[in-house]
Amino acid sequence: MNKLPPEEILATLPPAVRVAIESQDAASFQVALDELPCEEAEQIISQLKAAGFIGAGPATEAEFQEMLQEFELLIKAIVAVARGDDRQRAEVLAVLPKLDDAGYHLGEAVPRIWAGERQAAGLTEGLDPNSARLVKHFLGILASEKGTTPVVDTEAVTNSIPQEVLTAIVNQDEGAFRLAMEGLSPADRVFVSGQLSKLQAQADAEAESWLESLPDDVRLAVIDQDTQRLQDALRELPPAQAQQILAGLTAAGLLAEPDEPEADLLMADFEPLVLAVASVANGNEKARPQVEALLADLDEQGWHLSAAVQRIWSGERDIAAFSAGLERQDRQIIQHILELLE
Repeated sequence: MNKLPPEEILATLPPAVRVAIESQDAASFQVALDELPCEEAEQIISQLKAAGFIGAGPATEAEFQEMLQEFELLIKAIVAVARGDDRQRAEVLAVLPKLDDAGYHLGEAVPRIWAGERQAAGLTEGLDPNSARLVKHFLGILASEKGTTPVVDTEAVTNSIPQEVLTAIVNQDEGAFRLAMEGLSPADRVFVSGQLSKLQAQADAEAESWLESLPDDVRLAVIDQDTQRLQDALRELPPAQAQQILAGLTAAGLLAEPDEPEADLLMADFEPLVLAVASVANGNEKARPQVEALLADLDEQGWHLSAAVQRIWSGERDIAAFSAGLERQDRQIIQHILELLE
């Protein structure tokens, strides 16, 4: 019997089940199934397994916990490799294709976790709900456990890696990196891979330590990947501290560069300053000393506005001329000032 195309199979499902599968939302998928009669839910699960939409994993919380117990050793091995212990890497890699064949689609996600990726949204994209739930379970362990990572002599390790490999990494050139690694002897390739793993483990440990140093509301919002809570938590902090945290989260890959209007997290706090700067530009010299004093304080806190504002007061209006050396939120403020002066 010929199998139905995936889109036809989806079309036969209850709307809530279909939406959960299309959005890879394991929790919504489980809720949608729980609302159906048991016989219908079991029939849907069998149909989705046969079509490859979901793995042979559990459809209920009890079954999921049983599966975690069954895979306990494998889960520990995956987490151990992610924390820098490569002794079981080969064994896990040998098992992953068998898991993929059984319906647990982890063959791409696990190596990416080992490489340091920690954002659930990217790692679970395209996965069935049960496989996505497993990936989130791995990430939860890594986020909650306090593993000990040996201190690495970063300079010595970096110097031991061929320059062409380092250059490819710095340039984020996957093709050049692959060619550089393929050009090494098998023994050197293993050695370099180990050195890169050490650097990644050290970077992960430093990032985790920095994350723990953040205010509780900010840290928990980042861990939960809750953008709205993160915005609310940042608004409660001094603007300079919030900007510094945003820059650190972005640099660590924990926060994507936000699109407008989400990027405008702190503009409301700077509205009085923007209006005052525009007022001086329009001829209100009485406000200049107070504004200059405030700008000096902000510069000491890590902002870079004074020089750009002085150029605006001298008559410059081209935003491109102010871009060099300014961070994103500095540019936002300058852009807002120029918009008021148009």
